[in-house]
Amino acid sequence: MGKYDELKRLAEAATPGPWGTDGEYINEHGNLLFCHIGVPGEGRLADAASNCMVSDEKCRANASYIAAANPATVLALIAENETLRSSGGFNELALLRMGYRQACEERDRLKAELERARVDAERLRKHLAECSDSLESEILDRYGSSKDHPAMRSKFERDMQEVIDARAAMGKGGAQNGTKTAETRAATGLEGGVHGENSGGAENCLKTDETREIDGAEGGAE
Repeated sequence: MGKYDELKRLAEAATPGPWGTDGEYINEHGNLLFCHIGVPGEGRLADAASNCMVSDEKCRANASYIAAANPATVLALIAENETLRSSGGFNELALLRMGYRQACEERDRLKAELERARVDAERLRKHLAECSDSLESEILDRYGSSKDHPAMRSKFERDMQEVIDARAAMGKGGAQNGTKTAETRAATGLEGGVHGENSGGAENCLKTDETREIDGAEGGAE
């Protein structure tokens, strides 16, 4: 016995249809009690009731549903179901559903991987920014005021260029790093790439002890 054999038997034994709503019964107090379902020209077949559990709106919706789910509709759906099963359509539908489900699972997996990669990249960017700040502080402390001396300027700029390049690369991932790069260039006098702009000042004419030591070491090496 098939899955829908009993439903098919009941539908074939019922009034064929088409069915439709066939008016309402409203009592003397103006309250809706029933919505009628019938077959045009053959009289009423059933009623959908309205009561304390079923609102007037729901009563009318129930009547419309009963009329739509008439024997002719049920038999047509059963016939369509049987055709799909005999032609293999259900197998194709099952495969499509399985493929869609797998595609959704793959999409979710890729989204999760992308989010993890984004978090890792942000963590790495933050770490590189901290390294750049630390390197800048180390260079500034190492050179001190000697960074403005003509003999030290090119070495200082060479060392600071590593910081600037690192921040410029990180600036591609966020505006904050680009701003920090500009601040570094301005603070260290590297903006524009001009060497020794203050070389004519009194401060640049005086060598610090660190500069003298470096110059002495270089002279000895030569």
